[in-house]
Amino acid sequence: MKRLAAIAVLFLLMAAPLSAQESQPTASAELEANEVIPGQYTTLRIEVLVPTWMAGPVDFPSFEMPNLRVRLPPESTGPISRRVNGETWSGVARRYLLSPMVPGQFAIPAQTLLVRYAQPGQTDPIEATLSTPAFLLTGILPKGAEDLDPFIAASGLTLSQELPDKTTELQPGEAVKRVVTASIEGASPIVLPPMLSPVEIPGIRTYPDAPQVAEVADGGDLSGTRIESVTYMAQSGGSGALPEVTLRWYNLSTGAVETASLPGADISVDAPVAEPLRDTGPIWRMAALGLAVALVCTLILRWAWPRASARAASHRAARLASKAHAEKLLIQAIDRQDYPATRRALDEWQNRTPRTTATDMHAIRAALTTIAGKLYGTDPQPVPDSDWSTLKKAVTQAGKGRNQQKRTSLPPLNPSTT
Repeated sequence: MKRLAAIAVLFLLMAAPLSAQESQPTASAELEANEVIPGQYTTLRIEVLVPTWMAGPVDFPSFEMPNLRVRLPPESTGPISRRVNGETWSGVARRYLLSPMVPGQFAIPAQTLLVRYAQPGQTDPIEATLSTPAFLLTGILPKGAEDLDPFIAASGLTLSQELPDKTTELQPGEAVKRVVTASIEGASPIVLPPMLSPVEIPGIRTYPDAPQVAEVADGGDLSGTRIESVTYMAQSGGSGALPEVTLRWYNLSTGAVETASLPGADISVDAPVAEPLRDTGPIWRMAALGLAVALVCTLILRWAWPRASARAASHRAARLASKAHAEKLLIQAIDRQDYPATRRALDEWQNRTPRTTATDMHAIRAALTTIAGKLYGTDPQPVPDSDWSTLKKAVTQAGKGRNQQKRTSLPPLNPSTT
């Protein structure tokens, strides 16, 4: 009995890791077909299963690659359930539509998926990182369609155009608009190439519009249209031809290469032919001369402007530091009858050279004391305008006296000899 019990315990210990391993989430991938005609789709199905239930959405990869178009059809993602070892597992599946846009092989590497689920026997969700296998997808050309350039495979392709009946003997200012529509079934219109190639027609200007591409998805089936339009504007006498439109394509229904085409049209303008441009040599020489003059002026300005700016700045600084400028500010403060500003301006004016004489300052301070006594005395009262006028007159007289002193201090121009 003891030996049997030991064997049972050993069996349980060996089975526990296996059971835990079997309870891990799984991911599988299935590619419907490894070879597909460019422009057509094959289905890639990804399934993720967990032993309990999903605690959040799965972070699926995009599988995007150059020249490989990936679509998610309507209702591409949905819940699933599977029986695993006699138990019901839940999960989610996603369906991709993959289409190679050019012939060749597409090596799609392994992709990671982030899964959130409830661990058995626990309430808190956990995360697991799973991986999809790598696989190879090949875009193949069907037999007989190897020379198609560009390669177009569809179950139906038609061309139509809108073009006015009158395209010849146009008058200057008249316009002709050509609209070409390609309708495709069983493939996306993005595989259709440009149809209206640029043309050079004498006397006519062309104005192309941006192509309009409209895709319609009906489940996994695609269809749509590509519309191109060009306006031809008559300007002067000239003629030419609007080229025909031709598309060769592979019919998936018949397995044959077919051709869709539209006729071209003649176009002309009934007007005198525009004269060729005259020799513009003299004009270009004048333009070159003007450019040279402008360049010389620019160089002169670059050399002279900094020096002129520095000189102007020096003159301005000297003027602001002069006695005359300080006197101007003092007179302005007196005119405003602003006593504090007057005191500050007076101190600045007095300290500037040449210094104001004691006699002049005595008259100025006497007038200023009279104003201060009325403003800040024991019995404050308004200062009459006459007191401010007296102060202004004293400042003005001091300035005149200084200027007179400058004039009389100059030596005589014609000194007399005895």
